[in-house]
Amino acid sequence: IPVIYGDAAHPVVLKAAAVARAHLALVTTPAMKTTQSIAQQIRTLNPELHIVARAEAIEQLEVLHDIGVYEVVQPEFEAGLEIARQALLHLDLPAPEVQRYTDAVRQDLYAPIYQMHSEYAEVHALEQARRLLEFTWVTLPEGSPLAGCSLGEAQIRSHTGATVVAIMRRGALVSNPGTAEILRAGDVLAVLGNHGELEGFTTLARPASGAGDV
Repeated sequence: IPVIYGDAAHPVVLKAAAVARAHLALVTTPAMKTTQSIAQQIRTLNPELHIVARAEAIEQLEVLHDIGVYEVVQPEFEAGLEIARQALLHLDLPAPEVQRYTDAVRQDLYAPIYQMHSEYAEVHALEQARRLLEFTWVTLPEGSPLAGCSLGEAQIRSHTGATVVAIMRRGALVSNPGTAEILRAGDVLAVLGNHGELEGFTTLARPASGAGDV
């Protein structure tokens, strides 16, 4: 990887780095004035380039966005949020609930920017949707009414909205299983869906007696 040493606020350095042909610029300096200067020079050389920059305070978010920064990251805030997320997961809170909590905290922080710049809110909404649809692994318990059924017979999607995208069975992974695939107790299923859909699948897979742990 080519490395160029110099002050990125100077056009000659940015030209040497071929910013005009770049697809993305990451500005990680903690100094706000330096970040502004670099972003403005990048905009001059490549008006369409996406810039991701670091900010130290909430009031800097709007300033950076107004000069054309595509996304702003606050390292201390994100680190604190990740620590909180890991703590909640360690306490066995459901992953979808933890994700909703962290999204709500992030939404509160960036709310002023979202209200003033609709495109910023759209980027966040797309990212949030992607996170909410990440799959979770669920073990099919003994006595589950789904055990012995094919995926087609189980009609999981029509009953819950969730989708089984993979099956781990005795150490072997079956990706994108077909409707003829038979489910067995002990299978570990990769299930894709939002919080309500995943809860619906858990209820559907639970043994009728209430015994078993999904």
